[in-house]
Amino acid sequence: MTTTGATNASTDQCLSVTKTNPGVAKTFGAASITDGASTSLIFTLTNTGTNPAQSGISVGDTLPAGLTNTSATPAVAYSAGCSGPATAACNSGTRVLSGLSAVAMANGTASCTITVAGISNATGQTGTCPNAAQTNLAASVTTTGATNASTDQCLSVTKTNPGVAKTFGAAGITDGASTSLIFTLTNTGTNPAQSGISVGDTLPAGLTLTSATPAVAYSAGCSGPATAAYNSGTRVLSGLSGVAMANGTASCTITVAGISNATGQTGTCPNAAQTNLAASVTTTGATNVSADQCLTVNQDTLIPDEGIHAGNLHRRRHDNIEIHPEQFRH
Repeated sequence: MTTTGATNASTDQCLSVTKTNPGVAKTFGAASITDGASTSLIFTLTNTGTNPAQSGISVGDTLPAGLTNTSATPAVAYSAGCSGPATAACNSGTRVLSGLSAVAMANGTASCTITVAGISNATGQTGTCPNAAQTNLAASVTTTGATNASTDQCLSVTKTNPGVAKTFGAAGITDGASTSLIFTLTNTGTNPAQSGISVGDTLPAGLTLTSATPAVAYSAGCSGPATAAYNSGTRVLSGLSGVAMANGTASCTITVAGISNATGQTGTCPNAAQTNLAASVTTTGATNVSADQCLTVNQDTLIPDEGIHAGNLHRRRHDNIEIHPEQFRH
């Protein structure tokens, strides 16, 4: 201090400058994911004032019931100006994310991010926002050396329609016999519950159903109507609507009874009249992944029965099951 006409009687004076803790806000790396896929959880640190260096910061979170982390030690990445541990810790039972301690912001850093990898949906949990089970609450963030400035964040989880593929219950039948038509539903991702599924088909000219209301059976995990509907004129199979897959079901089948050959239609595959085309399958709430399916139809054959005089013949089917004896005269 300098003076003129005055005597300096000053003492040293110090001005304390208090830095303000940075704010921290969380977001998801994406607004939505597909069932079984993953995104990231991002914490954004925002400095104040002249953006001084910050240290001793820790951040934690508790995920909602419908979300999880794919790893117990998820990888952590930092944008320029932030530093900290390379991995965090996630407890799958409590869904608590921890281990993000001793995070620092370099001097002059206005803002930087902490990105935690591997945020996904819990098994079977899907839905669009708003959805409480998929909403990460602002209040669940814990901090040291930072101020929680988060807002609630919701992550939409989109489920993928199951695939449906058709097969016959047997590779071949004897003329006039029957087999089944089987639709196999295959789930994806975490195998969530599926509903509102419908399946239909149009049989080729050489095949038919033995009933206008064929019986329908379901394997474990599938449910739906007990009968379908069949139009013998158009050969259209319908009525398989309102089919559902229970949560956790990876695959299940819909079995329609009574597939047989049209009158006089026989032959081995390949045979166009006995080939049920993939393109003839219709679906709602499912994706057709069928391939063309051909059903061989064998003719009945008359074969001599050894040990009986030549005048006796037995009528047998190709599967060697004796149907009934017949007496023929020379």
